Amino acid sequence: MPAMWHHIVQAFPADSRSSEEDDSSEDQGWRSNNLKMVQRRAEPTSTWTSFVMMTMTTTVDRTALPPSSASRTNSGSLAPPSITPPGIPSTTALNDAVTSNSSAIAVSVPNGNFPLPLNNTAPTNSTLIPTTQAPTSISTTSIPSTSPSSSSFSSDVPEFNTTQVPPALPSSPNNSSGLSPKQVTAVIASVISVVFILAVLGILFRLFVIRRRQRLARQRQQRSMGNLPPDAALPSMAAAAASRKTTHSVATKNHSSLGGEVRVIIDRSPLEAQAWTTQLWPMPPGHPGSRYTYHTGTSTMTGTGSTTTEAGITEAFKADSFDKKINLGVGAYRDDKGKPYVLPSVKTAEQKVVSAGLNKEYAGITGVPDFTKAAAQLAYGKDSSALDRLTITQSISGTGALRIGAAFLERFYPGDKTIYIPTPSWANHKAVFNDAGLKVKQYSYYDKKTIGLDFDGMLSDIKAAPKGSIFLFHACAHNPTGVDPTEEQWKEISEAVKAQDHYAFFDMAYQGFASGNTDKDAFAVRYFVQQGHNICLAQSFAKNMGLYGERVGAFSIVAASAEEKKRIDSQIKILVRPLYSNPPIHGARIASEILNNPALYEQWLAEVKEMADRIITMRALLKDNLEKLGSKHDWSHITSQIGMFAYTGLDASQMDQLAQEHSVYATKDGRISVAGITTENVGRLAEAIYKVKG
Repeated sequence: MPAMWHHIVQAFPADSRSSEEDDSSEDQGWRSNNLKMVQRRAEPTSTWTSFVMMTMTTTVDRTALPPSSASRTNSGSLAPPSITPPGIPSTTALNDAVTSNSSAIAVSVPNGNFPLPLNNTAPTNSTLIPTTQAPTSISTTSIPSTSPSSSSFSSDVPEFNTTQVPPALPSSPNNSSGLSPKQVTAVIASVISVVFILAVLGILFRLFVIRRRQRLARQRQQRSMGNLPPDAALPSMAAAAASRKTTHSVATKNHSSLGGEVRVIIDRSPLEAQAWTTQLWPMPPGHPGSRYTYHTGTSTMTGTGSTTTEAGITEAFKADSFDKKINLGVGAYRDDKGKPYVLPSVKTAEQKVVSAGLNKEYAGITGVPDFTKAAAQLAYGKDSSALDRLTITQSISGTGALRIGAAFLERFYPGDKTIYIPTPSWANHKAVFNDAGLKVKQYSYYDKKTIGLDFDGMLSDIKAAPKGSIFLFHACAHNPTGVDPTEEQWKEISEAVKAQDHYAFFDMAYQGFASGNTDKDAFAVRYFVQQGHNICLAQSFAKNMGLYGERVGAFSIVAASAEEKKRIDSQIKILVRPLYSNPPIHGARIASEILNNPALYEQWLAEVKEMADRIITMRALLKDNLEKLGSKHDWSHITSQIGMFAYTGLDASQMDQLAQEHSVYATKDGRISVAGITTENVGRLAEAIYKVKG
């Protein structure tokens, strides 16, 4: 196919560096470019100049003056007479004293002081405030002069009504600001108090914002999962169930506001359960103190905050005190005794890794090189021509690989950023792609009538989708149906995808686990590459190596050329860096030891086949037991399906009946985990299904 990612610019160097190396180099670059700080010394401020405060206090009522006592100015207007109260210097004397010290006159009015310049010339009437206004006080401040002036005010300056003004306090010789030490201390204390109050308010506001964000996040999660709080009718329903004379009580009610049937499970003695229900029921779902479990629609909600289907089934299973209960909801392999299984090859590989005394330094952004190289060969084949133009990075198991791929497509895919997933598909697919910003649509896959593949509908939807759309395919062991296309059907799917210029995204979480043969399970991936599809692939080693908690996976893209590979590789590093920076190394080292050690590799292949064969055997046993019981239904789909999961064909009400009456727990869509079936419980499981389905 032509180069699809030609528009991508190479941003990172081709070699992979660890995050420590990145951090150190960035730090050195910052230091080398850092500007030196230049300290500037502030110029000394001038000290305040002492002033001589002179206050003239005069009270004059102009209306009481006779007209004859007023003199006229040169312009013919009346001028107020000069009246000097006893003990006060005359206006002429005061005028001479002020004008001889050229400074400023401050006219004090009710609204404040307005400085007026003195320049050895008398101010005009237009400058001063006439006596017809409110009473005004005049205070003058001057600097002593060695050469007094003989100039005086003009005779046309009006007199003013003045009031008594207290004299200004003299400045302290040691405090140039005019404030006493006590006043300075009070000001500082006030400033500190204000700063402290503002800091406390800031902290309280920050806490409020954090709590609000947490509350909104919980509400968004509840809305996305359908997690709505129960109404007031449910506590009484639970109490009624608790009053039964059993230690395991189940109350069921159709509840429209919760989207379907609600089932409350109580595992207590009657009296204890009633008190326990009354005490804990008012707590909303997700409250750490609540312990109840209830189911709505196709999702299960528990008081521990988990709203995933498998988690809710596990909680219901734990709450059941029946000693022969069966859990068929867990998506993990179990041995024939129902216990978690650690592969012997994994134990040996881990011992080798530990004994090697390797350090715990960061891996590169793209992970452990020996692991990614071996993972690519396992998926595409050791002789694949795509290996030379393959970009691959270690991921946080399969989910992490899907998330990296979704982010890459959302940012760089040139076509419509809509991805089509099968109906049904793994529950987390839609959430992962939506979170990355892709639009999610569905295409036909499962036929409920035949309990098999709706191949015609699948091809029709692929051809009807807009050209250049993205299609997600389960490479093998489709989750949750266990229905896979045949090799011939995969070839037709490839042709349809190529004809519409679609882009194929493969999710391969069960390589080797489906059929027991890693090459057979990789057929679809390898065939698409051979036909010229430049696919992307998400790999997981959780199921086929039992490394569930180690989170080992890989994401890869087939580029059109080696040059395009370099550009894609650089952008993948940019995407990974803010997501998790560097992948974990312990699980990757274990997987690398298995894949690169010929003896361990052969041992692992045998163990994978053993796990797959046990699941195939359990399918056959369940079918045989149902037929022996006289069931009239066709159960051939149980053996024709492949992988860990099987679709039984039971509806939601029948699955509820299995849980309530037979303590068999699985998802409401009829999916069961075949890994949870053992030779000990397969007979009882068949009886329960027969009683429910017939």
